Amino acid sequence: MGTRSRIGLALATDHIVSVYCHYDGYIQHNGRKLVENYNTQELVEDLINGGDMSCLHSIHFWDSAPLKQVIVNPDGSKTVDYMRDDDENWVYSPVKSEPAPLYYSERGESAPPKFSNFDEFISGNCGEEWCYLFTPGRGWQCWQLGWGDTNTQEWDFITEEPSQELSTDTMTV
Repeated sequence: MGTRSRIGLALATDHIVSVYCHYDGYIQHNGRKLVENYNTQELVEDLINGGDMSCLHSIHFWDSAPLKQVIVNPDGSKTVDYMRDDDENWVYSPVKSEPAPLYYSERGESAPPKFSNFDEFISGNCGEEWCYLFTPGRGWQCWQLGWGDTNTQEWDFITEEPSQELSTDTMTV
């Protein structure tokens, strides 16, 4: 199961283009990766133009898999195991040279960006638990979506703690 998130770009007041991301949506992962790697409008546009994604930061392709090896035991029997590096991590092939998003379009699916207003953006209608919005001139904002009767909460990227109740002045372009 993934920690779902929505990543958006404010185009104008109450006009957002966004994509769905299935894995690692929590602030300690996707939040940090967005702030570290997508800190200009152009970089955010390029990210969103790829459409919905499985994950934001991966070295794998859709067909990446751990490499299998056959181990011949002292008694002559054979065991199949996965190859591991010096740190005991599985060795995958093929892999990307640099971490990048793993888009659904890379496996032939049509999952284009979605246009919405702010309320639709944070609605969690795809089960999103986190929403990230890049506003030109302001940077990234983050909301953890509440479940049941709890309120949506805006989070501070530096302290990684709730900062304030959702306010109506979040959409300045």
